[in-house]
Amino acid sequence: MLIRFELSDAEQQAARALAGVGDETAMRTELADAVDALLDYTPSVLPPLTVTDQATVATLAALTVRCRSIVERYGYTRDIVNVPLSEQPARIAKQLGKLLAAFRAIGASEDQTQAAIRRCALDSIPATRRLVLERLIACDGNESTTEVGEAIGLPSTTARSVLEDLAAHGVIERTV
Repeated sequence: MLIRFELSDAEQQAARALAGVGDETAMRTELADAVDALLDYTPSVLPPLTVTDQATVATLAALTVRCRSIVERYGYTRDIVNVPLSEQPARIAKQLGKLLAAFRAIGASEDQTQAAIRRCALDSIPATRRLVLERLIACDGNESTTEVGEAIGLPSTTARSVLEDLAAHGVIERTV
């Protein structure tokens, strides 16, 4: 599982990282202490998931594993040569379920909780696939490959490959 942080100023972040060179051990210790304090605060048993929670988590897990599954391509032509089965969603579902319960246990609002598990699921999808999915949702799937690529700043060939990958795993349907 993954959470991507948006960089508002990549150069500023790089400068801060360079300024902290040599302090990594102290920073890791501070972070470990903060996590320990959070874990001391949380109950040892998380609240159970409702039937609605389970359905939401199952849907997100199934989408996540299909969207991040590999598609093997021939190195020279980039033609698809194999579409291995997606991983099973059980592991992702358990992680998302625990995250959902943990957010509730620390007092997060329901909106924050739902947003967090959606973000974690979607951030665990390769970035270009997620961008393409978001674009398809935004345009109701009514754009050409070239239009999708242009809208999100990808070359048409890259957009085509991503769309083919998503179609190969049954996430989207291709129309001609």
